[in-house]
Amino acid sequence: MLILFLSANFCINFKQINLMLWIRGLVFTILIPGSVAGYIPWLLARNQKPDLDWNNWHYAGLPVLITGIIIYTITVLSFIMRGKGTPAIWFTEAIGWLIGKEPIKMVSSGLYKYSRNPMYLGVMTTVLGEGIFFGYSILLWYCMVLFIIFHLVIVLIEEPHLSRKFGEEYKQYKKRTRRWF
Repeated sequence: MLILFLSANFCINFKQINLMLWIRGLVFTILIPGSVAGYIPWLLARNQKPDLDWNNWHYAGLPVLITGIIIYTITVLSFIMRGKGTPAIWFTEAIGWLIGKEPIKMVSSGLYKYSRNPMYLGVMTTVLGEGIFFGYSILLWYCMVLFIIFHLVIVLIEEPHLSRKFGEEYKQYKKRTRRWF
């Protein structure tokens, strides 16, 4: 089903996509979500022993983790292919040469048809899966903190910026698509 979704949504001529955009999207992914969902969880858990003893139930975290990675991957591909930009937010323009610039077109299809913030959901789902799979409650707490931070960034920074940038198109998108689910 995932292959059908990907093939139906990403059938494009790859010659039309700027190679540097792909590279910057990869660099962004390594630096930002890679840090938030990889490096920081490792730092939080590295000197601790797993404190969630769920016997073999911890394996339930693996599909959650993989689902989060897939959600993030689909959303970053949407930004690159449909939005013609990377997930970099507007205030990171000073390092745009490294991580790319925000999309020039609004992305409202694919997973963005169901949620205005599936990329954030993908990152949080990844961290949730890590917490369950590896058995660290600190990662579950970290996931809750991420939700609060992401929510504040979205409400206070991103949504006002996107309203100014895309105007009526974004206003209509907000009416038909929920912020989270």
